[in-house]
Amino acid sequence: DGFYMTKCIAKKNAYYGTMAISCRNGYIDSCIFDGNGGNRDMKPGSAGIMVAAENFEIRNSMIINQGRYGDNPDGCGIDFEQDCKNVTLKNCLISGNAYLGVFYFTSGKGVNGKNYNTDVLNCIFANNNKNAWQHEWQYLGGEHIYIAENATDNQCEIKGNKYVETTKNPGLYKMLDIGNQAVVSDNTKIDSVSAEQVKGIVTGADLNGDNAIDIRDVVRNKSDATTDLTNLLLSALLAAY
Repeated sequence: DGFYMTKCIAKKNAYYGTMAISCRNGYIDSCIFDGNGGNRDMKPGSAGIMVAAENFEIRNSMIINQGRYGDNPDGCGIDFEQDCKNVTLKNCLISGNAYLGVFYFTSGKGVNGKNYNTDVLNCIFANNNKNAWQHEWQYLGGEHIYIAENATDNQCEIKGNKYVETTKNPGLYKMLDIGNQAVVSDNTKIDSVSAEQVKGIVTGADLNGDNAIDIRDVVRNKSDATTDLTNLLLSALLAAY
């Protein structure tokens, strides 16, 4: 009970950046998940963050460059795996991932794995579906967000997000008709992601006012001198194009 992760960098881990599974209450705040997965066989599929939690928030973070190994599935930024309750993803950059930016799933449990009141708010999506498994591309499509059968209730919101539309990302979301009730509104298509938008996420600018956490503190506290804010911003911008 209680999982709290703040000002952390998860980079080039074998399968996941982190997992919030079977936990109740907590948050991931001002973190960077960059280039995880893709270097080892993972038949169930990998993700930047795997989530099956209750009363949980992911905010002010970057989830970029998630990899996919061989013909393994997924390589998603965020995987709402099953049975999430009162979970919010907000003010994040989700970009450059091998496949979906966000995956609402039920882990094969149908209505018993439905996600309740699980929201995606005020995030930026760009350049996902970089290296999708061919079967996934044909079956699921290349939208930034995919909502599987029975994966959402009528309290789930996808609202206030910005997204770049390309041939590989033909829209913000795809929601299957069976058993889904998510409310989608007030999302905006943009031509590209600006440096100012990325900087706004990584520095906490205009996100939480005076209480914003500055991700630059993450960089300052790292012993690895090769990791600096310039490289961080560059990595985020490259992920968006």
